[in-house]
Amino acid sequence: MSASQAETPAIALINAAISRGNRLVLRDFSLEAQSGDIIWVRGANGSGKSTLFRALAGLLPPAAGRLQINGSIA
Repeated sequence: MSASQAETPAIALINAAISRGNRLVLRDFSLEAQSGDIIWVRGANGSGKSTLFRALAGLLPPAAGRLQINGSIA
């Protein structure tokens, strides 16, 4: 792995707001993950877990903030 790959996250969601329908689900949310990281997403029903994954997959654009994906994700 090169030095630039080690410094740049594979996935970064920076100060994001994500809406689903007319409902603001996530606000001021940030996440950075490198290739090979394991992230545990936990929360009650309706707390935004699936919405977060939809945004990370590119299926739901952030209403605010920035989504950066380096390379491909499964």
